[in-house]
Amino acid sequence: MSRKNTKIETAKNSTVSPIYHEDDKEGLRKFLKQPSMRYGDINAERLGLCHSDTTDWQNGEDWVAKITDLTWNNKSPKRLIKIDWSEKNLEGILDASQWKELTYLDCSQNLLTSIEVGANMKFTELFLEPMCKLPE
Repeated sequence: MSRKNTKIETAKNSTVSPIYHEDDKEGLRKFLKQPSMRYGDINAERLGLCHSDTTDWQNGEDWVAKITDLTWNNKSPKRLIKIDWSEKNLEGILDASQWKELTYLDCSQNLLTSIEVGANMKFTELFLEPMCKLPE
């Protein structure tokens, strides 16, 4: 079942079409939940979200627009095309395989332990160094 047609419930119990593609949101949620380099924080907090933004992020999309340094295309639903997260004190595993339209990724100067790009062949620019915790 494709998630791109998922409807979002509003406060008035009506539904609206999502602004952002569900696969892209799920990829963001997975990474943002992980602990950051700063003790007691998660990656979401390093990118402009507060705890209250993450409590109901399965049912709404307001949190997506608050994340710093993302660029989306103009399709409906919007797809993630650029991430510029250099020097954000991020840590963990970044799985970019769900971001099928991503062409630019800069996660340099963070402590990512691994990056999965899957079959994403649309990258035109990829910046990942130095990442101090990559396995040898």
